[in-house]
Amino acid sequence: SIARRLLVAVILMSTAITILTSAYQLYANYTRYINQIEVRFSEIEKIHVKNLSKRLWTADIEALKTNLEEISILPDIQYMEIYENNTLIASIGSKHEENTITKIFPMTYIHKGKKVLIGKLVVQATLDNAYQQVLDQIIDIVTGNAIKTFILAGFILFIFNHLITRHLETMADFAENLDITRLDQQLVLDRKINPKKEHDELEILVTAFTAMQKNLAVSIESLQKNEAHYRQLVESTTAIPWEIDLSSGLFSYVGPQAETVLGYPVNSWYEKDFWENHIHPDDVESAISFCIEATKIGLDYSFEYRMITASGESIWIKDDVKIIHKNSKAVSLQGYMFDITEQKLNELELEKYRDDLERLITERTTELMAANKELEAFSYSVSHDLRAPLRGIDGFSQILLEDYHDSLDKTGQAHLYRIKKSAQVMGKIIDDLLLLSRVTRQELELKT
Repeated sequence: SIARRLLVAVILMSTAITILTSAYQLYANYTRYINQIEVRFSEIEKIHVKNLSKRLWTADIEALKTNLEEISILPDIQYMEIYENNTLIASIGSKHEENTITKIFPMTYIHKGKKVLIGKLVVQATLDNAYQQVLDQIIDIVTGNAIKTFILAGFILFIFNHLITRHLETMADFAENLDITRLDQQLVLDRKINPKKEHDELEILVTAFTAMQKNLAVSIESLQKNEAHYRQLVESTTAIPWEIDLSSGLFSYVGPQAETVLGYPVNSWYEKDFWENHIHPDDVESAISFCIEATKIGLDYSFEYRMITASGESIWIKDDVKIIHKNSKAVSLQGYMFDITEQKLNELELEKYRDDLERLITERTTELMAANKELEAFSYSVSHDLRAPLRGIDGFSQILLEDYHDSLDKTGQAHLYRIKKSAQVMGKIIDDLLLLSRVTRQELELKT
């Protein structure tokens, strides 16, 4: 929860500040303690080294030890030793290798006006007391700050819970139990509000929540109107709207037109394999295979097949299918089923008429060809039968004109010329008939 995270943050921040301030304080105390040891070393150098040098010059060993015992009384001084030309002359205390500070003082003596180096004083001070004091201070600081931190954190947790957390929980419960059919419910927090003061963050949040409820109510109302309008528009058509979820292979929506067209209750369409089980047996394999392959290609498609109605009749269906993709993957199919039975029957009737027309044309063509053959024979026979009399008329007319020209007056001559001319015209007509009969027996060639 936010309160716990706030508590952890307060504890961590307080601990970090405590560590930093305590570290600085401990470092300052430790430095001060080291400085005190340095002061003692300085006192030993100023006060005792000179006396020890005299005792060493006179070889008064007992006096040296007495002076060393006096020095060892000083705090933190745990071991001392005196050397003369690298030879240990006297020592006191116990020597340690760890947690110590060692100071070496040269021992000199003025003889005949000259300073002579006669030995050295080694003083070892322990840091155990300093470390113990630091440890005690750490325990005191940590304990005190831990108590203060937890008291402060508990107080902050209580205040935060009283001022914020409980109201956030109220808001969460209100939002979780909010009924979209009752968006007029008001969010009320259990807190005193001073109308004279400016609204705090919680009041601003409540106001925003109330505004969100109003906007949500308006949006839901608009959405319901649009959905009702769209549903009315879709369901007013004779086509069957549908949608299939490809992950389950089941219909997620089927329009009420399905019951009108096929006779099955709409609920039965949501059963597994309903569509496949009601395709005409002769079309089921080809329809399903085509649908699967076309969906794999990923392009919208249409196909036709027959379905069996609830009354056992067979009707033709045209299915227009649209593939819905999500993240480049086909997730569902949407489409419309159209009853095209009447169209198919019209196509079959039209095909029947076409076949009848072709048969009639074939019969009429055969009859026409037979008539043409008879006409050819007749034309050929007539042309030959008429040519002989015409030749006689033309020949005798020519004889009369040549042999009896002078015996005929002009009117008689004119009549003979007209008879001869008519016979020639008639002969040309007969020749044309013969030519026509020959043409009808040959294949026609189209020339442009």
